[in-house]
Amino acid sequence: MPHRRKVEAPERSLQGTGVSRGVAIGPAVVMAREEEDLPVREVASEQVGLEITRFERALIETRRQLRDIQRNMVHALGKGGARIFDMHQMVLEDGLFIDRVIRKIRESRRNAESAVRDAAEEYAQALSAVQDQYLRERVADIRDVARRVIRNLLGKQGPALSPQGAKAIVVASDLGPSETAMLRKDNVLAFVTEGGSSLSHTAIMARALEIPAVVGLHEATAQ
Repeated sequence: MPHRRKVEAPERSLQGTGVSRGVAIGPAVVMAREEEDLPVREVASEQVGLEITRFERALIETRRQLRDIQRNMVHALGKGGARIFDMHQMVLEDGLFIDRVIRKIRESRRNAESAVRDAAEEYAQALSAVQDQYLRERVADIRDVARRVIRNLLGKQGPALSPQGAKAIVVASDLGPSETAMLRKDNVLAFVTEGGSSLSHTAIMARALEIPAVVGLHEATAQ
């Protein structure tokens, strides 16, 4: 039987911005997004009210979850730091955002999940265009809230961040503060994201949790 020579893949180097100190070596796990393959379905006129009710219930559940996360993060961040999640609650209470989602459900006759995704993306794009760096950084918070509302609409607990029982480095297009808060050092060695900056709430969370992190690592998920 001929001897097969093991061929190793060439080493690749990607450069981003370190936002939380530390070194990690381990398998990479790419975190999938529910909204990337979100079904868009037409809603019958008699079902529009039910779809709006689904959205309102998802808002209530999302508020509850974020309050729990905020309480749990007081120890790591302090009361002042945990106020990061005040922005999330503001989005959930924002009448313009809520009305935009409901209008999309009514006028486009589309399911609540797709209406939330599109309304949040319009909101995020508008903020991305402003000159104020602080407001631009809030785009990640808006998308974080939208993903959580969508997961509640779908009845999902949250994204799988690493295989059970295995320590891994999480690779994602982006991580919102509430998703970062759910990372546990016993199975997450570190995380890298394609988006984000040192000023983002996610970076602040990573430092508080003492999880090594690099952001702005373009094309990381594809690599």
